[in-house]
Amino acid sequence: MIEILLLLLFVALDQFTKAASEIYFAAHEPLVLIEGMLGLTYVKNDGAAFGIFSGQQIILCIITGISIVLLSVLFITQRKRKPIPMPRLLGIALVLIIAGAIGNLIDRLCFGYVRDMIQTLFITFPVFNIADCAVTIGAALALTSLFLTKSGKAYFSSFDDNKKKDKSDKKSIIERVKSILSKKTDDDIRESIDTDTDNSSL
Repeated sequence: MIEILLLLLFVALDQFTKAASEIYFAAHEPLVLIEGMLGLTYVKNDGAAFGIFSGQQIILCIITGISIVLLSVLFITQRKRKPIPMPRLLGIALVLIIAGAIGNLIDRLCFGYVRDMIQTLFITFPVFNIADCAVTIGAALALTSLFLTKSGKAYFSSFDDNKKKDKSDKKSIIERVKSILSKKTDDDIRESIDTDTDNSSL
């Protein structure tokens, strides 16, 4: 399955670049890849994006772990959903997000921090890594799939259709129950009238 291969590829690439950066920048200065645009360095991040939740590794691990489980369940259950399955692009997007979450979770569990190395030079922006790129690209692809593609729009709108169908089914059941109760009430009234008639005859 292409999605599984993609997940493994990004997790492996993320861990390789982190390990390589850790080794290289232990003895070298930060490296400029594109003058004034992009560079490489090595930073230990004990928080989440933009330094939030700094030092809260247990909380971050729990949040990340829950996110991975929920997204994995969503991916597995929705891939062959009927009548409209999850679009391939949305599936790839979820896999990228899951891969990025796994990559950073590995760091937090093994080291107590996340290893970052990619640095933007044209703006002041937190140093990030391949896992962060995977999450960002995955989120962008998910939005693109849901709101800009025909299959994604159909998939997204199908949930609203299902809600309407559920409401219609519930309404139908309620009407059926009312009909049964009404019929039972009419039968009880007739039975009561018949009984009274019989008593009067006696």
